[in-house]
Amino acid sequence: AAFLILQHNSTVELVDRLVAAGFVARTTDPEDGRRVRLALTESGEARLAALSQTHLDELEQIGPELRHLLTRIQRYRRLIRGAARNGMAEGKPLP
Repeated sequence: AAFLILQHNSTVELVDRLVAAGFVARTTDPEDGRRVRLALTESGEARLAALSQTHLDELEQIGPELRHLLTRIQRYRRLIRGAARNGMAEGKPLP
């Protein structure tokens, strides 16, 4: 729960749904009966692989846009720093 930044009961509900969907198998820890072990099923591994690929595909599509935005942010950052060093009057728009 702490790793997922969730409350215990929310984590239990999430695991219950994953087990019900067949993505996760739940077993009791043989060394400590208070603990529960979780493992991805074949179906869970297949779903995770598909979702991971979808995520990578989306990142590839937005990569150029993110690079463009980062370039603009860096440009404005330089302009703002230069304006601050040169004592630019407040309220004057940046180019």
